[in-house]
Amino acid sequence: MRSRPATPTYPSGTGPATAVRAAAALPLVLALGLVAGCGGADRDATGTVTAAGQEDAFALTVGDCVADPALNSDDTTEVSDVGVVPCADPHDTEVFAVFDLADGEYPGDETVTTDADQGCYKAFESFVGVTYEESELDYYFLTPTQESWTAIDDREVACLVGLPGEQVTGTLQGSNR
Repeated sequence: MRSRPATPTYPSGTGPATAVRAAAALPLVLALGLVAGCGGADRDATGTVTAAGQEDAFALTVGDCVADPALNSDDTTEVSDVGVVPCADPHDTEVFAVFDLADGEYPGDETVTTDADQGCYKAFESFVGVTYEESELDYYFLTPTQESWTAIDDREVACLVGLPGEQVTGTLQGSNR
């Protein structure tokens, strides 16, 4: 998987357009290797993280709070797992949507990025409570690499929301920020 800061290019109903608000000058790319994560986060019966730990990047779910500054910056790094914490603890981002891209041959980095950006943009308002343009928050996403797409049929996109370069405490769901 890899990630980059969101630069929404798809204001509601307009299709490709000039970025409304650039999240960062340089794209953030995080590639997920095919090594399994080590697990370790404790979850309750509903799946909510109750104790911090490392989680396989493929196991992230909506509402997971991620304590990994690389997922809220312009840094480039490879990851196979990420630190998750209870949302009451300081964290960098929160997973707000998870969805799969269409099956088929790998469509190329640009198409994967565009499709992930569109999907996360569309999911942003229903999670945060305000449109992206009205928000102080930015979003980021993890997407399949060509290697993970081909080797393990990875099609999953995980959308993460956060306050650029800062940690937050508590969930951002319904925060209207």
